[in-house]
Amino acid sequence: MTITFRAETNPLGSDLSQRREANMSEPNNKKLRIIKLLEILQHDSDLDNPIGTNDLCERLSKAGIITDRRTIAKDIAFLNEQGYEIMQTKISRQNAFYIEDRSFSLPELKILIDAVQAASFITEKKTEDLIKKIAALSGSHQAEILTENIIHFNTRKHANEHIYYNVNTLEQCIRYKKKASFKYFDLDEKRNKEYRKDGEKYTAEPVALVFNNDNYYLMTYDKTAENEIKNYRVDRMDSVEMLDNSISKKANAKIDKVSQYTEQVFRMYGGKTEKLSLVFSNNLIENISDPDNSYAVTMQVKYRLTYSDPLDLPIQFPVKEDNPSTKIGTRVIGYSNISSSVESAPYSATSKKYDKETNRYYVTSQKKATLEYNVRKTSGNIAGPYSDLGINAAEMDVDDQGVEKVKTKSKIRTQARYDTSMLKESGEYIEMTLRLSNKADYNSYLKISDYIENIKITGDLDSTLFDQSNDADGAEKTDSQGNVIIKVTREDNAYRIRVRKDKLQTIGNASDGVYYVPIEFEAYTGDSKFNSNSDGRMYSNYRMTLEMKMYGTIDADENKYLIPTKAEDFVVYTNAKIIPDVI
Repeated sequence: MTITFRAETNPLGSDLSQRREANMSEPNNKKLRIIKLLEILQHDSDLDNPIGTNDLCERLSKAGIITDRRTIAKDIAFLNEQGYEIMQTKISRQNAFYIEDRSFSLPELKILIDAVQAASFITEKKTEDLIKKIAALSGSHQAEILTENIIHFNTRKHANEHIYYNVNTLEQCIRYKKKASFKYFDLDEKRNKEYRKDGEKYTAEPVALVFNNDNYYLMTYDKTAENEIKNYRVDRMDSVEMLDNSISKKANAKIDKVSQYTEQVFRMYGGKTEKLSLVFSNNLIENISDPDNSYAVTMQVKYRLTYSDPLDLPIQFPVKEDNPSTKIGTRVIGYSNISSSVESAPYSATSKKYDKETNRYYVTSQKKATLEYNVRKTSGNIAGPYSDLGINAAEMDVDDQGVEKVKTKSKIRTQARYDTSMLKESGEYIEMTLRLSNKADYNSYLKISDYIENIKITGDLDSTLFDQSNDADGAEKTDSQGNVIIKVTREDNAYRIRVRKDKLQTIGNASDGVYYVPIEFEAYTGDSKFNSNSDGRMYSNYRMTLEMKMYGTIDADENKYLIPTKAEDFVVYTNAKIIPDVI
C-alpha cells in the first residue's frame, strides 16, 4: 500500500494573526469577541477610568482575539443597540469607552458590605468571601475603594461554617415539605459543643426559617409544644439532612400562619403579662454571662455627651462656678430593661434603675453679653445734653397772641452698645426687641403705635434696618444673592427685628463682636387727648426697653437663642414739659 501526502498552500498565509483575523468573520468568534469586550468594560471601566480603543485591542489580543479600532467601534455600537449603556469619551485624541450604569450604585453596595460585616451569624471566612463578591459588582477600580474603607463592627462572629449548608438544606425541606433530621448542641463555658440527647438526631417538621436578633431559627411543628410550635437555632445544628418523609397536614396548616406565630414567639405578644425571676443555666453562658462575674450580665458602656443645638448647651449643663455643692450638674442614669427583642426593650415593664450618685457635668463659668442703651447726648443745646428726654420748653413755638404752641411729637434719639466679645460662641443673627411701658406698671407693655411713631433703626453704612412707617409684620430684606438678612415681626406690644450681624455698625474690628445701634423715634406729646385719662394715655414717664440676643439662623424659633447672648436695658423719657435746670 502506498500512502501519498499532498501539501497545500494556505490561501490565508502562514501568519498567525491573519488566521485569527479570518476566524473573526465566523459567527461564533464574533460572539466571543463581543462577550469578551463587554466583560472587560464591565470589570475594568467606570466614569473615572475609561479604556481607550488601543488598550481594548491590546486586552483582547492577550485573550487570543485579534481585532482593530473600527471593529471595536462597531461592536460597541451593537452593544448599545442591545440596551447596554456604554459611554464614549476622549483620552487625548483617542476614543475611550466606559460603563457607568450598574445594577447597584456604590452607596448601595456599601450598605450590603456593612450589613455582612455586622451580621454575627456570618463567619469570618464567609464574611471575607461575601465582601469580595459584593465589591466585584462595582468593577475593579471601585472594588478597591469599597474594600479599603470597610467599617469594622465590634461583632462576635459565629464559628459554625456549616450554617450556610444548614440553611440551604432546611430551605429545601420547607420548599418540598419534607421532614428534617439534625443533631442539636449547646456551648459550655469554653465554647465546646455539648450535644443534647447524647448526640441522637432530632426529627422535625419544618414550617419556616426565621431571622431574629441576628440569628436564624427553624420554626417547626411539634404537637407537644405550646401553640404546637418549637424553634431551633440553625447555628446550633450539625448533620442536617432532608428526609424522604413528608410533613403532616397539621404542620402544613401552620405554614399559612407563620407571621402570627413569629409575633407570639419572638416578640412575646399575646397572653397575660407576668413578672418573672430568671435563673440561667450554664448552657446560656455564651449569650448572657461572664463566668468570672458569678454569671451576671456585665456591660461596659461608652457614651459621649452631646447637644443637638449649641443654643441648648447652657440648658443641659448648668453653671456651677464656686458653689461647693455636689448636686449641681447633669448626670447619666442607667436602666436595664429585660425583653425578648431589642425593639421592645424600651417598653419593658421589667426594669431596674441604677441611681447611685456618679459624675456630674457642668459649666464652671459663663460669660454673658452686655447691653448699654442710652439717649444720645445733644451737645450745644440750651436745654442741656439730655434734651431728648422730654419737651424742651425753650424750643416751644408761640402763636400771634404770644401763647405757647405745644408740639404734638417729640423726637428721641437713642443708641445701643451690644458687647459679645467675651462669649465663646455666638450666632450669626442678632434680634432686637422693643417694648414700651409707663410708670403706672413698668411690667405691663403698651401698644407701641398708640404712643410712638417713626421708629428707625440704622445699620452699617447708614442703611435703614427698620422703619416703622414702611416695614409691616413679616417684612423681609435680602442681599444680592437672595439670602434673607432682615426679618421683621410686629406685635401690638413688641417689635422684633432679626438681622444678620454683618449689617450692624461695629465698634473696633468686626471680629471683636461689639455692635453700635442707633435708634430714633417720635413720642406723642402735647396733644389735647393727653389731658385726660379717658383713653388710657396720659402725661407720664415712659420706659422704652431694648432686648438683644443672638440666633444661629434667620428662621430659628423665638426660644432657640444662644442663652448667654441675651441682654436688656432701657431709657426713660417723659412726654411732659421738662425744666432743663432740674435735669
